[in-house]
This record gives sequence, structure tokens and C-alpha cells, in this order.
Amino acid sequence: MEKNSYLTMIFKKIELFLFFFFLFANTSWAMHGGVAEEKNDSSKCTRITRDCLFESFSEKIYYKIFIFLSPLEIINLTMASQSNLEIFQAASRACSDQALYLADRDIAYSPSSSIKSGVCKNIRILDLSRSVFRSDFLKTLPETLIELSADELTGYLNFYSFIFEFLNVLPSFENLKKLSFRKNKISNGIITSIFISSRHLNIQVLNLGNNAIGSDGAHSISMMKQVTILDLSENKIGDVGAGCISKMTDIVILNLAKNSIGTHGVISISKMQKIKELNLSDNLIEALGASFISKMKQIQNLNLSRNKIGDIGAASISKMKQIQDLNLCQNLIQEDGAVSVSEMKQIQSLNLSRNNIGDNGAISISNMDKIEILRLSSNSIGFIGAAFISNMRKIIVLDLAYNIIGNEGAANIAKMDKIEELNLSFSKIRNAGAICISEMKRLRKLNLSGNSIGTNGTIAISKIEGLIELNLGINQKMNNIINYGECQFYFMKKIIHLNLSGNKIRDAELCIISSIPGIRKLKLGSNAITDIGVAYLSEMKEITDLELCFNLIKCSKKALLFQMPKITSLDFSSNEIDDDGAAQIAKMQGVEHLNLNCNQIGDLGAFFISKMQKIKTLHLGSNPISNSGATSIAKMEGVTYLNFACTGIDIKSSGLSRMRGLRRLEVGSFIARTGGIDNVESNFWN
Repeated sequence: MEKNSYLTMIFKKIELFLFFFFLFANTSWAMHGGVAEEKNDSSKCTRITRDCLFESFSEKIYYKIFIFLSPLEIINLTMASQSNLEIFQAASRACSDQALYLADRDIAYSPSSSIKSGVCKNIRILDLSRSVFRSDFLKTLPETLIELSADELTGYLNFYSFIFEFLNVLPSFENLKKLSFRKNKISNGIITSIFISSRHLNIQVLNLGNNAIGSDGAHSISMMKQVTILDLSENKIGDVGAGCISKMTDIVILNLAKNSIGTHGVISISKMQKIKELNLSDNLIEALGASFISKMKQIQNLNLSRNKIGDIGAASISKMKQIQDLNLCQNLIQEDGAVSVSEMKQIQSLNLSRNNIGDNGAISISNMDKIEILRLSSNSIGFIGAAFISNMRKIIVLDLAYNIIGNEGAANIAKMDKIEELNLSFSKIRNAGAICISEMKRLRKLNLSGNSIGTNGTIAISKIEGLIELNLGINQKMNNIINYGECQFYFMKKIIHLNLSGNKIRDAELCIISSIPGIRKLKLGSNAITDIGVAYLSEMKEITDLELCFNLIKCSKKALLFQMPKITSLDFSSNEIDDDGAAQIAKMQGVEHLNLNCNQIGDLGAFFISKMQKIKTLHLGSNPISNSGATSIAKMEGVTYLNFACTGIDIKSSGLSRMRGLRRLEVGSFIARTGGIDNVESNFWN
């Protein structure tokens, strides 16, 4: 994932260079061409400005420029400059070839700003997830849409009026192939209406996960015979609903996780002979159900995690010789089950975490010579099992967390020269084991949290130059590093995520940590850091996500928080921050996610916090804030999640009930998950 982020950054720079190359080339052409005849007219020469870009290009050249920009960037550019028909056509073509992301926004709509009449009039892919807009905005969506995502919609004063409008416009999307409507509290009745409105459409990919759909809703969905990819995870369809879904004979990918499906439901699902990818995790499947699943010979990717199939069920699943990706995490599997699974020689990715296969089970698994991704955390595996696993030389990702492999096991694992991602957290490893791990030069992600690694081990780990993620949390002797003056953290130039939580780190140690140049995400919770340490951290200009919970921080002026402009996520919970500290935090106008639970912030501090206009999630629980402070917070229009637990605030009189975009509110012992806070059932407020 981090590799992709790094490559994306590089490509963005290349694209920017090419954009200015085209701009320069056009300006030069214009100056040596059309302007030559007008060289005596100084007033005309002054027209060679940024508008040259929009005067002389052909549509083809405009398109080559616009294709490097996102639709939103194209909209801003064309609005800021003069445009003509060629520009409009090129911009429209470039937009239609890309996705328009309007997720997580408060969309202001007026008839004059219709998408249908702008450069995005032919847009094919649109994401409106977690956005706030009036329901009549839906009328402006173009009929060219192929993919529409409307997950976690919030801010509707009347959610049912939105549904009514959506059902009205849905039939007009004649080209729609993919519809995502996750986490919207959709009930059986709404699903039936959606089916009726879309019955003439050819929707092939349907995502309705995390709603309130039962067996009746599943029956309506089952009539959409053209669907080939279906996600109904985290609903309530049960065995009856599974029986309905089984009639959708063309489905290739099916996700029914967390639906209370048992043996009878599995029997129905097992009749679907085109499925290649099946997710039935978090259900009620036992050994008998597994035996029916084993008859689905076409499945290549199977997830049965968090069921109860046991060793007998594992033996049934082992007959599925075509599977390449298998997840049987937390299924009561022991040594015999592991022996059965080990017969599946074709598997490339295997997850048996949270079972109890022990060393003997690990020995059996070690014979699976095609595995590249292996997850065996929490399995009572010792150094003997680790020794056999170390012979699996094709493994790239290995998770042996919460086992008891110790230094000897770590020494064996260190011989696996292809591993790029390694998790050995809480595995009884000390300095000697960490020193062995430091020889694994291909490592990119390493988790050694919850061990007993001291100074020497940490110094060795800090010399792995290729790491982009490192977790050394809860190792307790980390504070000795600076005392010995030998830490090499500043050599870790590629590291992006660093977790050193729970290590009794003091301010002085942060002088070395702040020397790491490119960190984006830093976790230093549960240490002994004060404002002096935060001042050291303020030198880390690239940080976007900072966690400093459970420290001794007051956020006074000397903390220099305002010098960290790129932070979007900040966790200062359980510190010593008062109103003055809140005033300093309020200067960080780029923050979107803020956690200040369990501090000493009062009404004045809440007033300062209310000025942070980009905040989306805000935690102010367990602070001495009254209704007066909550009234200030209620004016924050962009907040979608708000935590005021343990404050004694009254929801009605404080104005919190009128927050337009709020979809989840925690006050006292109450939790509301809403599509617009005014839609919460009346008995919640009474």
C-alpha cells in the first residue's frame, strides 16, 4: 500500500512537469506565430498570459493537458480562465475518462451548478459517499453514469425524501453497471423499491453491506438476476435470505459475512456453481456446513473466518484443490485440522490465525511450498514450529504474532530472505532475536511490539534502511537508547509509519526521533512526553497523523504545534490540556480528526476548538464542558462524528440535535448512528 502511495507521488510530479511543458510549448508557439504579426501592437502582446493556454490549442492538445488533472482540478481551471467550445469539449472528454470523487464533502447545490450542464456532463464514475447535499441534487446527475457510490450518506433532514428522489432518478441511469449503497440503514421496504425502480437496468455489481436488510429484502434482491458481484455483508438475512440469494445463479463473487447464516443457509449457497470468491466469515457455520461448501469446486478464494468448523470441517475444506486463497482464522482448528489443510498444496495465501495448531501443526503447514502469504498468529507455536516454517522460502508476508517463538525462533525466521512484511509482536523476543531480524534486508514492514527488545536490539533494527513501517511499541527499554547515544533512526530515510508507544520515552529521546526525515504517521502514546518533547516533534514537517495520548502534554505555546501544517489526524487524549492548550490546538486549521478525550478543557476551550472548520470527527468526552461549550461545538457544520461522553451535556438545549451533518453522536451512555441527527427516533431525545 505504501509503495503505491510513493509511486503515486512520483507520477504526480511527472504529470505536473508535463503539464507545464505543454503550457510552455503553447506559449512559445503563440509568441512566435500569431503574435508576430502584431508585434507593433503592445496592447495585443500583453495577451500572452496564462490565457494563451486557452486560445490556441486544438481540442486534442487540450485533452492531453486535461488528462493529467482530476475532474475537480479541471473544473477549477476552466472556471478560473476564459474557455471556448474546444476547451469545454476537451475538458468534458477528460472528465468522462476519470472518476469524480465528491466523497466527504458538503455539496452546495443550485440549479445553475448542475453537473449535467458542466464539464462533467458525461462523467461515468461518481462517488458521493459520506457527503452532505440536498436530495434534489440527484436530479443533476448525468445519465452517463456507469458506477455510483453513495455509502454512509448523511445530513438529510428527511432521509426518506432522499430515498424518494433517488428512486425517481434511478431509472434514468440506463448505463449503470455498479451501485454501492453501504451503511445507509436500508430496510426491506427500501430494497423492494430499489428493485422496482431498477428492474429495467443492467446492474451487475451491487454493494449493500452494513444495512438492515432481512430475508424479505434478500428475496427482492434475488430477482436481480443479472448481478454477478454481490455484497450483503453485515445484514440480517439469515438462512432464509441465503436461500433466496442462492437463486442468483450468475453470481461470481459473493460476500455474506456477518449474516447469522448456519447449516441450512450454507446448503442453499453450495448450489451456486459459478462462484469463484466466497466470503461467509462471522456466521454460524460448523463442520456440516463446511462439508457442503467443499462441494463448490469452482471456488478460488474462500473466507470462513470466525466460524466453528473445527478439525472435521477443515478436513472437508481440504478437498477443495482449486483454492488459492484460504482464510480459516478463529475456527477451533487444532493439529489434525492443520494436517488436513497442509494437503492443499496449491494454496498461495493461508490464514489460520487464532486457532491452536501448535508446533506439530506448523510442521505440517511448512510442507505447503507455494505459499507466499502466511498468517499463523495466536497458535501456540514455539521455536520448533518456527524452525520448520523458516524453510518456506517463497513467503513474502509472515504473521507469527502472539506465539512463543523466542530468540531461537526469530533466528530461524531471519533466514527467510524473501520476506517483506513480518509480524512477530508479543512473541517473547529479546535483544538477540531482534539483532537476527535486523539482517533481513528486504523487510519493508516490521512489527516487534510487545516484546522485550532493549537498546542493542533497537539499534540493530534501526539500521534496516528499507523499512517503511516499524512498530516497536510496548518494549519498555526504549528510553535507554538516547542514554547510550547509539540510535541510528536517522538512517531510516524511507520510513513512513513509526510506532513507539508504551516505551517510557522522555523528551530527550524525541530529539533523535525528530531527525527521521519522511515520517507521515507517528504513534508515541503512553510515554512520558511533555511540551518540550512536542517542540522537538514540530520539526517533523511531513507528519499527517500524530498520536500522543496518555502523556504529560499541556499544549502550551512552547509546544510549537502551529509549525506542523500537514497534520490531519491528531490524538491528544488523556493529557493535561486546558483551555489555553485548546487555543493552541485551534491554530492547526488542517486537522480533520481530533481526539481530546480526558483532558481539562472547559467551555472556553470548546469555543476555540469550534473555530477548526475542517474537523470531521471530534472527541471531547470526559472534559468539564457544559451546555455553553457544546453550543459552540454545535456550530461546526462539517462534523460527522462527535463524542461528548461523560460530560452531562443536554442534547436539546445545547443545540447538538440540530447539527446538520452529524451521523453519530455519543453523549453520556447514549450512542446515535444517524443519517442526519434529526432523524433519531424521538424516544432517544426524550
